Amino acid sequence: MICPHCKAENPASNWYCLNCGKNLRNQLDPDTPAASGTTPGRQPAPAAVELDTGRKGKTMFAGRYRDLVQIGDGAMATVFRARDTVLDQIVALKVLHSDLAANEQYIARFKREIALARTITHPNVYRIYDIGQSGNVHFISMEYIDGKELKSILEKKPPGMAEGISIVQQICLALAQAHRKGVIHRDLKPQNIMIEKETNRCVVMDFGIAIGETSSAITQTGAFVGTPEYISPEQANGLDVDQKTDIYSLGVIMYEIFTGKLPFGPGKPLAVALKHIKETPLAPRKLKPELPQELEAIILKAMVKEREQRCPDALSLLADLDSLLSEKDKSVRESESERFQLPGLALTGQNPYLNRTMIRDRRFFFGRKKETATIYSRLGAARPQSVSIVGERRIGKSSLLYHIKEEGNRLSYLKDSSRYIFIFIDFQEKRRVSVQEFFVSLFKALKAEAGDKMGSLPKPGYDGFKEVCEKLDREKMKLVLLFDEFESITKNKNFKPEFFAFLRSLANNYNVAYVTSSVKNLQELCHNREISDSPFFNIFSNLNLTSFTETEARQFVSEPSKNAGHPLEEHFDIVVELAGYFPFYMAIACSILFDFDFEQADPRKTVSENVEELFLDEAGMHFQFILNSLSPEEIKVCRKIIDKDTLKDTDKYTVKDLVKRVYLIQNDSEEEVRLFSKTFAKLLVEKIIKKKIP
Repeated sequence: MICPHCKAENPASNWYCLNCGKNLRNQLDPDTPAASGTTPGRQPAPAAVELDTGRKGKTMFAGRYRDLVQIGDGAMATVFRARDTVLDQIVALKVLHSDLAANEQYIARFKREIALARTITHPNVYRIYDIGQSGNVHFISMEYIDGKELKSILEKKPPGMAEGISIVQQICLALAQAHRKGVIHRDLKPQNIMIEKETNRCVVMDFGIAIGETSSAITQTGAFVGTPEYISPEQANGLDVDQKTDIYSLGVIMYEIFTGKLPFGPGKPLAVALKHIKETPLAPRKLKPELPQELEAIILKAMVKEREQRCPDALSLLADLDSLLSEKDKSVRESESERFQLPGLALTGQNPYLNRTMIRDRRFFFGRKKETATIYSRLGAARPQSVSIVGERRIGKSSLLYHIKEEGNRLSYLKDSSRYIFIFIDFQEKRRVSVQEFFVSLFKALKAEAGDKMGSLPKPGYDGFKEVCEKLDREKMKLVLLFDEFESITKNKNFKPEFFAFLRSLANNYNVAYVTSSVKNLQELCHNREISDSPFFNIFSNLNLTSFTETEARQFVSEPSKNAGHPLEEHFDIVVELAGYFPFYMAIACSILFDFDFEQADPRKTVSENVEELFLDEAGMHFQFILNSLSPEEIKVCRKIIDKDTLKDTDKYTVKDLVKRVYLIQNDSEEEVRLFSKTFAKLLVEKIIKKKIP
């Protein structure tokens, strides 16, 4: 494609000229006059000339839409307000531009992606009614929103803090639902977000270029998809995208909402994209000093260039933002959500199974009463008091740690809980941290948690932290440090033996205890032998976290769904067949059943088959991780169990290890075992057949 402005050659799929930055999709040849009734420089709206004549002389498009009024024109399509005579309601019609409509490959991909976007049903997501074609014109029928784009609102009068947070939280809810379906927006920007006039409802639009999580961020010609000012570093680099791609774009939107400025741009698209890869944005408080420091931290955490260090998901971001609101702001927002029935801001009607990474709300935490009591009992005992929680990935270690930190639980389990200070640090986001950075994070968390109890803190470091522990000891206070993914420290070469000796010394001499989580015993996850032999690990008692008991599993399926007004107890057997008693997979299964739309189901399949297909869309990648982690010997033993063959004595060691890892479940008889999920067993059999494993 030749740019009509600078004559530079560009890939055919590019939306912007790589040389001068002009929008290629919306430009006519400079010598070509604008068509009548169109904005100069725009392509004519193709639908306007292909209307059929209906009864009584009224114009009718595609046999059902009339009274078309153009309300927008973009790079891909022209948008009309219309009346759908079949649904008898006002809708928005998005009609593809003729150059795109003529591209069969594009149309095929477009239809697949719109079909994927249609699976997202949520009040904060633009609803798609139908995909259609009239002659050579391809169009989408969608929900009509009487409101304004967020971009135009920001250009006139930026919202206040509480209003801005409410907007971002609604975007978080929309993304959480989309990500749960495996859909990544990948072009999130204020132009794709509408604010409804009457209700202030925030609606995320244009999932038209949304893709599944395994798709690439670039086209076959190598051009990135997205808008340069809001594009993530991985998109700009042409890498695969995931849900954290949308988190980054939302971070840029937050930056713009709360500072009134873009972190990078405007400018030539390629130059702006490179800034997202290489440059650090100016701290928001440099532009708006009145912004709370905590809000600045949330914005910058969403915009971290390395994905693994970015805010993990939309619901975590939602919870972080909620903590910033004053009680008055929360009261106003909750009353508004009740009035306008915004989702996710009240328990009734909300899907209680959406958050599966770290459950921060006690209302959604079920089971683990025995483990909770054990940990608190250990913390309340004489020194040493430390606990190491060990369990497979996705078993709920992070949620349990956060549950232990929760103040309401402390009141229930600890005598004189006011004498305890609990500090939670997630090392999943600090994998290459230095010792000094460790202490800085620790002191920051200590200040946030202890507040006035600590007064002024000394300089972060070995001596400073020892001084803190001495002060707390004199005041008869106990310090409990909760370290999630602590193997990130034991495997980190920045941490030498003296660091672990220092932690042990604190636990032995002061009222200090540690609760850690890791996939394996910490001693197995050390970067050298000297550290694995350290007496530091002798102060811990191990707690092996396994799957739910049947009682816990039934409670997890029935109680949250019942409280939310959509009981799932009758579907318990379907959940167990899909997920076993594994909390993470149960949450996926319950979430799907909670939102299951019978109208969208394939009528040729049973409800169970439809649900299993949706379940594997999300759980399949995790099941595949488990399959890849199994050794050939373990796969052979699993096959014997599936085929109900007799196990040899030598197989029993393998069985014991798989039971410990929760991939095998022992029945009442210790001699009888089964795979944790029937769906997982089916995938295992498929792998055995495909790989021709004997």
